[in-house]
Amino acid sequence: MSDESALCAEYLFNKLNVSAVTNALGTASRIYDTDIPQNPITGQTALFPAVVYHQQASVDSFGVGAVRIMVRPLWTVKVIVDNVDYESASVIFSIVDAALQNTSGTVANGSVYSCYREQSLRYSETKSGGGFYRHVGGVYRLECRATTTP
Repeated sequence: MSDESALCAEYLFNKLNVSAVTNALGTASRIYDTDIPQNPITGQTALFPAVVYHQQASVDSFGVGAVRIMVRPLWTVKVIVDNVDYESASVIFSIVDAALQNTSGTVANGSVYSCYREQSLRYSETKSGGGFYRHVGGVYRLECRATTTP
């Protein structure tokens, strides 16, 4: 059984964990797979700006005999800022986009043949205590194949 989702998550983290992105965020510890963690025990809140990525959908590509030859998932990758304008998020996202657009490579359990943005995103989210989170990002198509199970 192949796990292309794990392959893509590892690939995206590796591509985002580069000096240009981490310098814009302040640290690599602000790059998150799926959720921005908050600690309910200590009350510590998440730090912003942050980059979050998560799988949105996926399509399998088949060859002759219904053999899956690759997977073409969509991943949302976005910058989230806290109580600042869209421009601040857009500046960081331009660095994120440059790190991902038209890339390819291998990870431990497979290969990503291509990564490119299909859609852009821009929206705000109201915070419960007042203020806004601003989201700027894109939906990326990855074309990949897992070669081993992680």
